[in-house]
Amino acid sequence: MREKVQSFKEYFEKKYENQIESIAKKYVYNNRERFHTNYIPNPTSCYYAEQNVMGISFKDSNIKNEIFFHLSVIVYVQIKGRAGKYSNNSYDEDTAEEWIGISCSAILDNGLTNVKFLDVDRYSKQLFNKEKTLSKYLVPYFYSTDLDNRAENFLKKYCEKALMTAMPLPVLEIVEKMGLNIYYAPLTDSIFGRTYFADSNEQVYNPNDVLETKVIKKGSILINCSVSFMNSVGSENNTIIHECIHWEYHKKFFELQHLLNPEEKSMSCMEVDNFIKGGKITEEIEWMEMAQQMPILLLLQAE
Repeated sequence: MREKVQSFKEYFEKKYENQIESIAKKYVYNNRERFHTNYIPNPTSCYYAEQNVMGISFKDSNIKNEIFFHLSVIVYVQIKGRAGKYSNNSYDEDTAEEWIGISCSAILDNGLTNVKFLDVDRYSKQLFNKEKTLSKYLVPYFYSTDLDNRAENFLKKYCEKALMTAMPLPVLEIVEKMGLNIYYAPLTDSIFGRTYFADSNEQVYNPNDVLETKVIKKGSILINCSVSFMNSVGSENNTIIHECIHWEYHKKFFELQHLLNPEEKSMSCMEVDNFIKGGKITEEIEWMEMAQQMPILLLLQAE
């Protein structure tokens, strides 16, 4: 069984340690003149010692399931040379260091694949772009001032006609265009919907309303048909759109949870809340809560 890790940083640093080390060594070799200290201002030789990944920042991509990320790495270098004013013409050793940035891309879909190391240079802080930047949990930044634009862009992508003509939001058409599947299942009363980001065997109702065990494919939404609120079509549509919003904007968050813990295959809104309240996410709650306001905006814009 694979050892569990707590963060993408820990996962990536362990899995790609050799590649990161190789990049750091090459950087040291190509930039030997940059490494010196006050103790040894003009080294005669230097060589790579070790590196330490200090952090990772993320950006979204227009390509499905792709992420860009930037590693902040400290590289430590052993240098040799005259010890300047600290010694009479003697040679000594010291440790120099430099922060570097390594840019990468990868596909996050049923694991991390197609990892590419794109560029390496001196570290510079990545510019914040609220449309593209993702948190360390791969949650997009949502602000109240963005909600109308986000809702409009969602409709442009999946149901542009709802922006042109007053109409009930065609929820099932949107589900189909997103490539999702809807099933009805006997979920617990406190859970209205559950989104699956990995295949799983689950009990669902077939078209004849008979409960059966079925392989639920990734991209499936289970809707609770046993609680009283489901007697309202509006409430059901709101729940479905709610889960669609999670898939659209939080799929990478779900994929990350599955990457770190393969046993995680689905998540409900209540479980997201519990995950957040457990201290694993702090300010991300605000962006997820903002995203959760989108279903009502979508329904309003379409009417």
